[in-house]
Amino acid sequence: MVIIWTLIGLAGFGSCDWRTRTVPKHWFDGWCIGLALLSPHHDWWAAGFWLLLLSVFAAARALGSADVLAISTLALVYGLEWSLWWVLCACGLAACHHWLAHPATLPFLTHLALAAAVMMRFIM
Repeated sequence: MVIIWTLIGLAGFGSCDWRTRTVPKHWFDGWCIGLALLSPHHDWWAAGFWLLLLSVFAAARALGSADVLAISTLALVYGLEWSLWWVLCACGLAACHHWLAHPATLPFLTHLALAAAVMMRFIM
C-alpha cells in the first residue's frame, strides 16, 4: 500500500510540477502525511538529515519546498540508504534532462517520480 501511495503521489505531483512548476499545497501536505501514516516504520534521523541539508538549497531557491518535503518524507518512510540512492538517481535524470533540453528550470519532483519508477523496480 505504501509503494502504491508513493508512486501515485509522485506521479501526480511530478506531472503538476512539470506543467506549472508548482504543486497544490494542501493536497501535497496530505500526501506526505498519508505516506508517513501508512508506513510501518519511520526513520526520523534520515528525514531530519534531509530537512537540514536541503533547507539550505531551499533558502537559496535552488530547490522548492515541495522537493525538500518530498525527499524528507521518502527518507522517513524508506530510510536513509534508499533515499540517498533515490536522490542520486533523480539528480542523474535531471542532469540528463538539462544536458538534452537546456531548460531554464528543472521540475525536480518529476525527476523524483521517474527515479521512483527505477527504484521501485529494485524493491519489487
